[in-house]
Amino acid sequence: MIDCLVKEIELRSSYLDNKHLETIYLGGGTPSILAIEDLSSLLDRIRMDFDISSLKEFTIEANPDDINKKLLQDWFSLGIDRISLGVQSFSEEDLTYMNRSHSAVQSEQSIELILDSDIDSFSIDLIFGSHTTTNKIWEENLQKAIDYKVDHISAYGLTVEKNTALYNFITKKKMAPLDDKKASEQFLLTMQKLETAGYEHYEISNYGKKDKHAIHNKNYWEGKNYLGIGPGAHSYNGKTRAWNIAHNPQYIDAISKGHLAYEEEILTRKDIINEWLMIGLRTETGINIATAPNANETEKSYLQSIADEKLKDGQLVVKNRNYKLSTAGKLLADQIISDFFLV
Repeated sequence: MIDCLVKEIELRSSYLDNKHLETIYLGGGTPSILAIEDLSSLLDRIRMDFDISSLKEFTIEANPDDINKKLLQDWFSLGIDRISLGVQSFSEEDLTYMNRSHSAVQSEQSIELILDSDIDSFSIDLIFGSHTTTNKIWEENLQKAIDYKVDHISAYGLTVEKNTALYNFITKKKMAPLDDKKASEQFLLTMQKLETAGYEHYEISNYGKKDKHAIHNKNYWEGKNYLGIGPGAHSYNGKTRAWNIAHNPQYIDAISKGHLAYEEEILTRKDIINEWLMIGLRTETGINIATAPNANETEKSYLQSIADEKLKDGQLVVKNRNYKLSTAGKLLADQIISDFFLV
């Protein structure tokens, strides 16, 4: 797999016009299990094809049970300066329900190791809305993160995806559906508690201390170009969107033969506008309809009519000519965004 990742970087190096990388993000799957030699090989290949001399952020995703002092030292020696830690919950009951391999104790131990290391920034993922996550447990999760002075928190509502064990249990009525009312309460609690503690809610699921927003994530939400390497990885260069085959053996077979294993979509003018709407409305900045990319006056007038309607309903607020989701609107983000889409 590592050989194929290295080969794909070489094969795809022309996808981005700009060879100066701002961020590197090792994530999706479990990159924290890779040997330091494997990570070094990937970085060597990246250096051959791209300029990383002005890199602003180098993140690796990690599971709490992978973290140890030696590993943190090795990562730091490679230039990794940020960790995204998949805590999910500090409750043992939650972790058992989510079938996580780590324990709550391991999460706390890994955070303490990171705090004691040379790596100066880290984020944790937390999940609310599960059957086992009571409002009390969720508030305790948030307070634990605040007490540890975590720089950045990504808080996601649990979703039921097809072809998962949870989906099958619910569809076969072996488990109750998720409680939307409870999930809404916990989302509101998240916003109130983290903002009170000094975190900036800069994207619908992301909260960061001042100057600790995830640069890689912000680049995505600002519509900047990126290249994704590996099975299931997505890429975007402003004109096309591409996605690699997600099947590991098929990916390895194709790359081993020198073939690229991805599909590509050429974005239409309306696709570009809809993507601008989707990512912009998820952020604290929001959207300025006057700057909608490639939109004609008729389309801008349509978008303005939707904005006026949502503003009247209290789902949007306007600041400096930018429309953004209100607190109430954030509870209905996906629906509101889809109402704006040009079809």
